[in-house]
Amino acid sequence: MIFRLSTLPLIATAVALFSSGINPQKANAQNFPFETTYSTKVTLTELRDNIFKAELEGSSSDAPYGLTDFSITNSYTRQNPVTNEFVFDPDPAKFNLSGLPKATLILSGDGKDKLFGELSGSTTIDFENGVGSGSSTLKIIGGEGIFNGAIGILNVIENDIVNPDGSIEPQFTTFGSFKVVKTVSEPKNTKTILGMGIIGAGLMLRQRRKKIGGQK
Repeated sequence: MIFRLSTLPLIATAVALFSSGINPQKANAQNFPFETTYSTKVTLTELRDNIFKAELEGSSSDAPYGLTDFSITNSYTRQNPVTNEFVFDPDPAKFNLSGLPKATLILSGDGKDKLFGELSGSTTIDFENGVGSGSSTLKIIGGEGIFNGAIGILNVIENDIVNPDGSIEPQFTTFGSFKVVKTVSEPKNTKTILGMGIIGAGLMLRQRRKKIGGQK
């Protein structure tokens, strides 16, 4: 098929019209329910009066999606010496600390799938009776593997065991759901679209010739 120069603008117009809807982006969100209890141990390092840096390591035997390992580095907490309430937050600026990194929470396992989050809340420790309790929020801010781009909010109920030496073992019962949003391209069909464009151009050209012929 040979096209004259005069027909090329028509073909380009038709192709543009037919191909304007090619490859639209569609967002798919997959929800992941989550519930388990992590048994952890916390190490507190005093930074200044009643303000500590906290490091936590723990695990769960039945965590969903193989996310059995729990770790937090560089969390920050402030103790009320009267009530023994500990308020914790991933951002050191909340406690007027500067030049320190934000806390990183990681849920992981043996595979490449991971969740990243930020834990904030409070707990009150009864040192005399060796127990503690509190609540917090786990904000999911990303992940790796199948959890790349994960977002959501999980609720956390904390129950603490206080050992005779004063060390604390928090138990985090975590529940809720998070989601992963992925953008998927619709399949292309370039040959079909191009064919439709050429046919459309031919029809437009034929109508134009008839119109010109009728004016003679």
